[in-house]
Parts: sequence; structure tokens; C-alpha cells
Amino acid sequence: MMRRGGSAFFVQTFFALSLAFPLSQPSISFAADDESDFDVHIRGLLDIVAGPNNDAVTLNRLNAGGTAFDPWRGRLFVEGSANDEINVFTQLHLSDESGVFVYGAYAGWTPIADRDLSLQAGKIPWPIGTFGPRTYSNKNPLVGTPLLYQYHTSLRGDVMPADVDALLSEAGQGQYGVNYAPGPGGWRGMPIVYDFCWDFGAALIGSARPFEFSLAVTNGTPSSANAGRDANGDKSIMGRVGLLPLPGLRVGVSGSTGAYMPDDIEPSLPPGTSAERYDQNLLMADVEYAFSRFELHAEGAINTWETPTVGNLTLHGYYIEGKYAFANGAFVAARYDALLFDEVQGTTGPARPWDDDVYRFEGGLGYRFDRHVIAKVVYQKTTLDPRPAGEFRSSELVAGQVSLGF
Repeated sequence: MMRRGGSAFFVQTFFALSLAFPLSQPSISFAADDESDFDVHIRGLLDIVAGPNNDAVTLNRLNAGGTAFDPWRGRLFVEGSANDEINVFTQLHLSDESGVFVYGAYAGWTPIADRDLSLQAGKIPWPIGTFGPRTYSNKNPLVGTPLLYQYHTSLRGDVMPADVDALLSEAGQGQYGVNYAPGPGGWRGMPIVYDFCWDFGAALIGSARPFEFSLAVTNGTPSSANAGRDANGDKSIMGRVGLLPLPGLRVGVSGSTGAYMPDDIEPSLPPGTSAERYDQNLLMADVEYAFSRFELHAEGAINTWETPTVGNLTLHGYYIEGKYAFANGAFVAARYDALLFDEVQGTTGPARPWDDDVYRFEGGLGYRFDRHVIAKVVYQKTTLDPRPAGEFRSSELVAGQVSLGF
């Protein structure tokens, strides 16, 4: 029997051995022989970052404790074919801060070879929004993640605030730890879409020019994934419809609805209610435009969590991102994003947003040495606004990243 922690040691050792191969090697392939269809490809991505350890980094923190600004993070991709129609995709994430875990593991079935139509099943990528494919350091022109896909609000999914006053008392604490009872501690709140954790489910994905679409059923919701056993008796329905009306232009809308609370919260809910009665309802819109050396990406979202104690909690979010690439391999990029929370009324004082509004700017310079090596330097500023009263709280960082593909 493998001792406790042995599997993590194996993965880390395998990853370290993979780094011994030259970075110019795009992947490791094991070809099939004449008697089997065995065909496996292995590739990886290593991020090395020089940055501070300050509050600005904390505002980028993920559930597992790490951030995109950690000193190093690795990803290992293993892809294989069972036959001409079925492919298997797995992705491992490795870091000292977040640990070793399976980021994704799913099978894809393409029944018609000349049609862009496939069925995915397993721990699948989120089929909504458009940032997901650009979350990797060799695709993201910056280092950080948009607030829509990372920032933790002050609403937890596993514990409900007793009333509006308890919710307001934790405004601005979502990234640090929320505890509605008196005293410190607590766990981070829910983001709108948590890009760093995929969910278990099945998705139908395809396109018929100029249209593209996805439709999925998952255990959890975009803000609270359940890649293992389902935490409640409900499933989420989500998907996206896109249009490519002109060369370089892509637009789309996404939506999701499903229960986000686990069944074990029910003893604390009002009598006669259940976790399945309260949904996360999300509507998103996206646009992308590419012309010559310029790229523009933008997304907006309206998100509502239904709750049994403080009513429906709604927030709006968006980001706008631009990149310009020069002929010599250099590029400049910038992103501005915001989360804006609807107002609620406490027992005292005027109505105010149920969480502090958040604004973030990130901009930087980069250079692509070749298809496998990219260097970036970025500046990021995150500001929390406790309106209508209170002082802005801003945190800044400067960081450098090298992205190495192998």
C-alpha cells in the first residue's frame, strides 16, 4: 500500500523529471504499436514569478491558498486517444502554495469526424464565458485573473448570515475570511465564476459557422464547484451561444442556474426550506475583436444568489482587456475590471452595497522570445470602495513572470 502522501510525491517527481527535457521540446509522445490504439502526449507549463508578499497579493488569493503571483506554479497536461472518436484529457496543477491536485480530467467524444461537435464528460472546463482558455500564462498577456473569475465576495455558500447586519459587518472581508458570528477567522466567500476549479458534469460543445454553442449539466455552480460527490440534490444547467458575424469579431451570451448550498446546511435554514430551493443565477455577455496586431476582450455579468435569510443578493461585474503585439515579439497589455454590488438596508443607517465595490487595473509589458518562452512585467492596483461612507482601500504590486512551455 502506498503510504500517505505517496501519490503527491510521485506526481512531483514525475513533474521534476519532465523539466529535464529541453524547453524546445513541445511535448512527449508515446505512439501506438500495431496491436493497440495507445497514444499519449505529455506537455507542461512552468510559471516563475518575482513579486511582493503584501495585501495586493492577498486580494488575488484563490481557495487553495495560492495566487497567480506565487513564486512558481506548474501544470502538467496528459492527453491520449482511446480510439478515433474518443480522447482523454487530464491536467495536473502543482505548487507549494496550492499543493498538487487534478485541475481537469475528462473524456471527449467526437462522433462525426468532419463536424465540430463533441460531448465532454468528467471534470470539465466551465462552458460559460471566454476567459477560461486564456487563464494559462502562455495565453494571458498579464499575470492576474479578472475579478469575475477570482475575487471572493463576502457571501459564503456553506454558512448563511443571520440577517443583513451580519452580512454588512463582513463587507470587504471576502478575500481574507468571512465569519458572520463575532470573532476572527472563517473561510473566503464565493466568487462569481471560480476559474481555478472545474466541476464534474457533461457538456455538448460545437459550432456551425457563424454560430457556436455549449450546453452543460454540472454538480455545482460556477461559484461553488462539486467535482467529487454532489453536495446537494440539484444540478446546474449552463451554456453559451456565440456568433462570429465578421472576421476577427466574436460575441456571445452565457447563462447558468442551479443550487449552490450543500445539503448539510439545512439544519440552520428556516423551517420548511431546503438547500435546493436557492439558486445562483448568472447571465454573462462577451465580445472579442482582433485586428492586425491588436486584440480586445470584454465580458460583463449580472449575478444573483438567492438566500433564505437576506433575500436575493445581486452584483454586476465586467472587465475590458486590450493587447498590442509588436513585430519584434514585444507586446503591451492592460485590463480594467470592476465588481459593483446592489444595495441592501440594515437596521441602522442608509442603504449601502452588501459588499464593498472592487476595482482593479493591471497593465504591463511583455516579450515573446519564442513560442515556448514569454517574459512579462506588470503593475496591478486593486481598490475597495466601502460606499456610501468610508475611505477607499487600495493595494498595489509590481511583479515579473517568465512562462516556460515544454
